[in-house]
This record gives sequence, structure tokens and C-alpha cells, in this order.
Amino acid sequence: MKRSILVWGGAAVALSGLVVFLILSNPVLSDYQAQVLTPLAQERRSASDAMLASILQSLPIATSASQGENNVLTLLTSRTKHSNYLLLSMYSTELDYCEGSTVSRSVTKSIGIAGRFYMLENGNCSKQENTSS
Repeated sequence: MKRSILVWGGAAVALSGLVVFLILSNPVLSDYQAQVLTPLAQERRSASDAMLASILQSLPIATSASQGENNVLTLLTSRTKHSNYLLLSMYSTELDYCEGSTVSRSVTKSIGIAGRFYMLENGNCSKQENTSS
């Protein structure tokens, strides 16, 4: 009986420690910018994003961003939705429109947990949307 209490007590302490670790290491938006959006800004330079980035650059808010890459990063950050679930976070970023589709933008979805990000959807256009009729 005493051994059972010790086992359950140890398990409760370990589980509590894991929960506290996950809460403290839940990534924030600045982590998402650095680890996910910066590489996306470097590889995605579509005409629509470049146009919107130049518009953002002309606004007083974006005067500190002097390079085009930073403007694209600012644009992608403004298109990001962050949902915090205490132990983990979900991030969804609207990218540019797929070729031949002006209805909706492609979306990248990520889950952030324990200081890392895991891609659920990479935001690439499907082959059907990518082909021109």
C-alpha cells in the first residue's frame, strides 16, 4: 500500500513537472517569426507579396524595416493567427494566392510545443490549383 502511494506520488510529480515544462517552453510569436516566418520570407517572393510589401514600406509603421525581406516578414506576421492553448500553440499564416485561384490564399499551419515548431500544412498549392487552364 505504501509503495503504491509512492509510485502514484512520483508519477504525479513527474507529470506536473512535464506540464510546467511545456507551459514554460510554449513558443511565442517572436519565436515563430524567427524559426518559421523568416525562412518563408526568404523563399517566398511572389509578385503579390512584393507589391503588398512595397505598400507596407510606404506606411509610417514600417519605416524601420529597410530591406524587402523584412517587409515580407512584416506582411507574413500580419497574416498570422496565433492560438495559445497553454501547453502548445497553433499558428496559421496566409501566404499568397495560388496561380489560377483568387478565391483563397494558401495557408501554412504549424504547432509549437516545447520550443519547437512542427508543420501540419506547408502552404503549397495543390497540383490542381497550380495548373493553368
